[in-house]
Amino acid sequence: MSGSYPGSGSASYHPVLLLGLLVYGYATGVFSSRKLERRSYDSVAFRFIARTSIPITTRSRRSVGAF
Repeated sequence: MSGSYPGSGSASYHPVLLLGLLVYGYATGVFSSRKLERRSYDSVAFRFIARTSIPITTRSRRSVGAF
């Protein structure tokens, strides 16, 4: 999966990090990418999964929503 990144543009978040946030979000009933972003600020569990690399930009919303 990491090989599919073209290597240009801004730095991306690791796919495992985004997948972890998505799976934990689904397990806890959070399905919206905007709510996932909000929880990554508010919830200690989401911060732990994100390893303090919180996806906060519009680009990351598209990345999380793309799953």
